[in-house]
Amino acid sequence: TEPEALVVDHIVTNITCESPGMDNGTITLNVQGGAEPYSYLWSNGATTRDITGLTEGWYFVIVIDLYGCQKEDSAYVSLPPPLEFSKEVSERNEFNISCFGRNDAFINITMTSGEEPYVFNWTGPEGFTSNESSLSQLYAGEYILYVEDNNYCTVTDTTIITQPDSLIMHLDISESDNGGYNINCYGDNTGRVEIIPENYVGDMDYYWTDGYMGSVRNEMPAGTYGILMVDENTCDVDTVITLTQPEPITLTYEIIQPFCKDMPDGEISVQAAGGYVATDYSYLWFDNSTSSYIDNISAGLYWLTVTDDNGCSITDTIMVSAEQESCITIPNAISPNGDNINDIWNIEMMELYPEAEVKIFNRWGVIVWASDKGYPVPWDGTSKGRKLPIDSYHYIINLHDGTKPVIGNVTIIR
Repeated sequence: TEPEALVVDHIVTNITCESPGMDNGTITLNVQGGAEPYSYLWSNGATTRDITGLTEGWYFVIVIDLYGCQKEDSAYVSLPPPLEFSKEVSERNEFNISCFGRNDAFINITMTSGEEPYVFNWTGPEGFTSNESSLSQLYAGEYILYVEDNNYCTVTDTTIITQPDSLIMHLDISESDNGGYNINCYGDNTGRVEIIPENYVGDMDYYWTDGYMGSVRNEMPAGTYGILMVDENTCDVDTVITLTQPEPITLTYEIIQPFCKDMPDGEISVQAAGGYVATDYSYLWFDNSTSSYIDNISAGLYWLTVTDDNGCSITDTIMVSAEQESCITIPNAISPNGDNINDIWNIEMMELYPEAEVKIFNRWGVIVWASDKGYPVPWDGTSKGRKLPIDSYHYIINLHDGTKPVIGNVTIIR
């Protein structure tokens, strides 16, 4: 009988990265048919059925059986595919992390070649480790990846996760001329605030608790303000500031009333408080005098302006009233007996009223004496040169100064 046909088949085990020299490929033959024993002649000179330690390339073999029948075969031993991957890293306006200190970075690894399964080993800052292909919630720092595939091929990669520096808010706040306040004068709206950001990313937004939006603000009154600034990466800084102002200037007066409205013997002394004063306030009175004290004033309305060292001022009016309406002093009796004591009805301060007129009436309402204007000659208890009897007499004194006539009684005593 005739032997079966010689059949040759092969199994190739390709090269793996386990061999540093890339020479661990193998070819295993499976021979059937013909008549044993078989002999082998390989293109690399080997004469065994199976060959090992192979590098990349084609290998040819001739199999010869007992009767000299031959069968040729060939196989290709290939290198492992290169281990490659694509990497996606979070990007937030030129940084990988949005804000200083946050952990919102990610690294996504997608294998594009090599042979599964893959083994991932990550190391990172502060003892970080992971066996996942992709990472999230990462802090800033250096992350090193080691990947090994089924062919024992490896690849390493280093990723530096970056973050912006800490967002800082600088404030340029107005200052008063003196005293360390932010506003010169009580009640003024001259405050100013400029927000100067540092280490910000992209555009900035500014929010104030009273609804204002912007980095520069003028015409601000004293008070407390909350500020929030946010950059394009949503990094934010907030603070609360208080714009200060001096206390309001207040005036306290000590007034000495004039004796009467036409007598310039009154005084005003002023005590100022509030504002800011290093030495003393400045004073400006109605008459351009500049002290805190004025004297020799009559009854009336007076104004005063007081200014502190910041230029803050207050203007006030002071009403000064007299102790009594009229300046005259009227005796209630005379004793015209020739002893030169109280012989005449001497009305003091009548010289202040040059238009004044005095009339004397008896108990029946008959006028017994009248003066010339100004009361130049005092009444001496007579009427038309005759002595009047002891009695009580009624008088009317008209000063002609816009006030009501003064009326009363005077008694003649002898």
